[in-house]
Amino acid sequence: MSDVTDLDTELRTNLCLMNDLFDNILSSAKIQQNNLPVVDLTTSQDFAAMGEMLLGKLSLIENCCDTAAASTQKKYDARTIKDKIAVRKKELAALESENSALVETAKRQEKALRKLNASSDDTIEAQQNVMKLKSQLQAAQKEIKLLEERRHDLLAENRRLKGEVNIQQKSMSGEAQVAPQQTDEEIRAAIANLKQKEDELVERREREKKAYLKKMASLKQQKDALAQQKADLEQRIKEKEMQLKLIHEKSKKPIGYRK
Repeated sequence: MSDVTDLDTELRTNLCLMNDLFDNILSSAKIQQNNLPVVDLTTSQDFAAMGEMLLGKLSLIENCCDTAAASTQKKYDARTIKDKIAVRKKELAALESENSALVETAKRQEKALRKLNASSDDTIEAQQNVMKLKSQLQAAQKEIKLLEERRHDLLAENRRLKGEVNIQQKSMSGEAQVAPQQTDEEIRAAIANLKQKEDELVERREREKKAYLKKMASLKQQKDALAQQKADLEQRIKEKEMQLKLIHEKSKKPIGYRK
């Protein structure tokens, strides 16, 4: 029973951490939490209500991302964050369901195990049942541990997403303060300016590429010329060596008398 109590305590602790994370995101984004159920995660036994509250807060964060996406690039970034949050929401819901099922299974197995331990039946079959239930309980506990590790990873990912949301909102807020009256013409002019800069960069890269290729061709030509000069020099050295060899051989022959 102590194992089940520990699992329940750990589950509630993780739910409270998740709830605090969502509250911090909603508070920093100044999002009103209207029409959301209020559940005390430390005492409530209603897992469905807990899940509804947490998923409701996630939904508010998701809607905030949609509202905050003002420009095309910012909308794409917000949509990416929204998709990630949607995936995390599904994974969290699945983990909650799996966790609840595993906790209930562990409780049932613990109850059956207590009944078997209280019984005076010492037959081989009873002992095998005890070992089987213990094995199942250990497997369930290992699975719960793995799910909790996945939950911690998801919480870390949500914290990272929170940072992206905050940066996104600050960036968009700053843009709204600097240029609240930006017109379509100004936007088009800015886009055209960026396009011009992009074209200039492309043209510059092409020039640099051509200059590089020209330089490489010149270096290759110089290399080939040096290789040819080396080959010619080696050939001349061989010819000189042959001439010296012939002169040396002639010098060894006896000199005849002149008549």
